[in-house]
Amino acid sequence: YIRKNNTSQASQASMQLDTTKGWQLVDLPIKQGQGACITAEGIYAVQVRNQQAWDSTPEGLTYQYHRHIPMGKLIGGFLSVDNDQPLDVFPVGKRHEFKAPSDGWLLLRINEPVGDRRDNSGVLTVQVDIQ
Repeated sequence: YIRKNNTSQASQASMQLDTTKGWQLVDLPIKQGQGACITAEGIYAVQVRNQQAWDSTPEGLTYQYHRHIPMGKLIGGFLSVDNDQPLDVFPVGKRHEFKAPSDGWLLLRINEPVGDRRDNSGVLTVQVDIQ
């Protein structure tokens, strides 16, 4: 579920991020030079490879890491409309601000290896404000 509010100066989107899925699109294009503020809240269960499930927040679980970022942490990816640019991945957590280097799209997911998310449960509420 995504709710958008667009004005001539700012855009806003809210979504429920499914912690069992991979990259999820924020349906709000970002123009080069625009600033974006991402905020997230919620508690969800992350199960790490045959271990017990742990309650996590957008900041993740600091006892285990995947690609040097806490397991379960909310991460973002900026996908440029320039096909020659790779996905720019960055940690988000509860709050993150960035400026778009080009026109593009924002993707979000929790940090966990591919295939390990399906045993998670819960959702994150995410708000994206673009100016």
